[in-house]
Amino acid sequence: MGKIMECLRLSSDGSGVGYTNGLVTFVPGLLPGEAGEIQVVERKARYQKARLIKVLNPSRFRRDPPCSVY
Repeated sequence: MGKIMECLRLSSDGSGVGYTNGLVTFVPGLLPGEAGEIQVVERKARYQKARLIKVLNPSRFRRDPPCSVY
């Protein structure tokens, strides 16, 4: 089972930014205001990167892609 993280803002590359265990965590695909279940995939001294497993409370700004190829 993954960890739960709330996204606070977006980074310059569009990844969601939040905190897990006191470390800044970057999660592509997570929007500000959303909480998601994540799995840490890379850990550094001052930050970590994670992948999004599941969005727990979608933002009202989340949209389905315009086509299936997207």
